[in-house]
Amino acid sequence: MKRITPAPIPFLIAFLALLGTAPALTAQEAAAFEGHWEGEIVVPNAPIEINVDLMVSEEGVWSGDISIPAQMAQDVPLADVKVDGTKVSFMMAGVPGEPTFSGTLSEDGQTITGPFTQSGAELEFKLTKKDP
Repeated sequence: MKRITPAPIPFLIAFLALLGTAPALTAQEAAAFEGHWEGEIVVPNAPIEINVDLMVSEEGVWSGDISIPAQMAQDVPLADVKVDGTKVSFMMAGVPGEPTFSGTLSEDGQTITGPFTQSGAELEFKLTKKDP
C-alpha cells in the first residue's frame, strides 16, 4: 500500500485563505449600482413610491438608505447590502416582517427589478437610476 504524503502546511493555509476571499468588485460593477434610484413596489391598489441610495466604500463595503414617502420613512438605513455581478439585495433592518429586496440590473444598467418580500408576502419592485 502506498503512503500519501500530506501537503506542506503553508500550501494548505494559502489554499484555505483563497477559499475565504470574495472576488473584488470591479469599478464598472460598482458604478452600475452606486447612486440614486427611484421607483415603486407594485401593490394591488396603488404602487408604493420608493427611492434608494446605494454607495460602496473604497474597501468594497456596500451601504445605503431607502425612503418611502407614503409611510413617512426618510433615509432609513439598509442592512446586508450585497452586490454580485448583476444582482443586488438588501433589507430594512429593525422593520417588522424583515422587508427584503432582491433585484437584477437590466442590460442597459438603468433599472433594477425583482421581488420584494415582507412577512411572507412577495411583490415586485422596480427602480430606475437617476442622476447621482
